[in-house]
Amino acid sequence: MDSLALLPAAVEGGDWQDIRELVERTGEALRLSSVSPSRIPELAQQFLRLSRHENWQVRKAVAHAALYLRHDLFHGIIANLIDDDNLWVRDIARKTLVRRSELSRAEVRAQDPFDADAALLDEIESRYGVKARRSVVAAASKLHHRFVKEIYHEIIRILSPLDTCLVNLERELSGRPGLEQAADRIRRGHHHVGLITEVLDNLREFTDGKPAETTRECLSSILKEAVSLAQQGAAEPQPDITFSLLLPESLFISGHRSRLLQAFINIITNAMEACEAAGRRGHIAVNIERQSDDFARVMIADNGCGMSHDAVRDCVDLFSSSKVSGMGFGLPISRKVIEQDHSGIIALESSPGEGTTVTVLLPIERLELEAS
Repeated sequence: MDSLALLPAAVEGGDWQDIRELVERTGEALRLSSVSPSRIPELAQQFLRLSRHENWQVRKAVAHAALYLRHDLFHGIIANLIDDDNLWVRDIARKTLVRRSELSRAEVRAQDPFDADAALLDEIESRYGVKARRSVVAAASKLHHRFVKEIYHEIIRILSPLDTCLVNLERELSGRPGLEQAADRIRRGHHHVGLITEVLDNLREFTDGKPAETTRECLSSILKEAVSLAQQGAAEPQPDITFSLLLPESLFISGHRSRLLQAFINIITNAMEACEAAGRRGHIAVNIERQSDDFARVMIADNGCGMSHDAVRDCVDLFSSSKVSGMGFGLPISRKVIEQDHSGIIALESSPGEGTTVTVLLPIERLELEAS
């Protein structure tokens, strides 16, 4: 009988030393990929329960073993352990999160560009052989990169003269009495064009796997700008949607500002659209709080239409979208920015008809750095 089969019985009241040993054995089995995929969901549920076990050595073992757990509950497990009362457990959980981010980046670089369509590729391989599969992947990769590059250049070709026009208008109106408001609007338009260009750069780098270059950033400043830009980007004014912001100014992160802006704008825009779809007065709460000495928690909660369990599971996959006009880029890019670029965690909780809460954990700079 394998360790996974023994875990449920042990959790129900077994000795903590036996549980710790079983968790360690299960973690080794995960590392060696010797656990059946059909048993992973059950294992993830047990790890989630054990992340709250009364014995700290069991929780520490879970923090180690979860490194190779490929399941959406990984984020919930690590979120529990990062905030643990025991210093050793917290330390192992943080190291696991950093190591997991490194593994994710390595997997992204190593995997086929269209590996999400593995079933189709498997069928091609079974019918026509390995060479046919490789040829299809190579052709798809070339088309994929060509598509992104051509779209990028076409949009930039349109934006460049628009940007030049705005700069010239701003220069002409500068200092003219009575036109200060118009000049300010043009200045904001110029800023938005710059943001669009950065979003396009990020999208191109998203497909190329280029790592983010980070600077010291105030997290509340990023969230305030993201809320403002999401509101300005709405197709129509939405007076029936109110915002409440709780954004302390004291939390700083090492981050790529434009990428984080894009990630949070995507999340906030989704929340606004969900509120609009619910057909009632909407409310979106954006809060930041210190999770521990090393992490900040960002929570974006709405009272919109909500999502089913399957929709929550699928919405972070590229090209998966429940919107009629959606391409499915939003949340997958947000997830990539937060988890791979910034070694963070993003988790979604939602209920149909009740709303959605998106929780993001991001590493923060130590207080000593803030004071310097």
